[in-house]
Amino acid sequence: MKHHPFLLDPEIELINSYRTETGFQHGFVVIVSLPVSLEKEDAPITEITGWKLHLDNPQGFVPGVVAVDSNFLCWEAVDGDDYNGAKKWIPLLHQETKQYFHGSGGAA
Repeated sequence: MKHHPFLLDPEIELINSYRTETGFQHGFVVIVSLPVSLEKEDAPITEITGWKLHLDNPQGFVPGVVAVDSNFLCWEAVDGDDYNGAKKWIPLLHQETKQYFHGSGGAA
């Protein structure tokens, strides 16, 4: 089964560390994929941009960010634009099985 591109082991560790440091064990950790800098070998490919208790108000996020719940199920902010924000959150589904992406690399 294919791994979700945002939730490889380093990203899962990053999310777990964030939850431990903040005490936010429930809700959604919001992450964004960043371009890898060729100048810095240790440049992060994923960055945490925030946390939400409920998956609402997508307009507060740019399209393309991913919200990850405490079970590592993923939703992506889509439609809209960088200025006005996204229009909705959609669950990320595995293209072959049509099941929800799960951070363990499998489908839920």
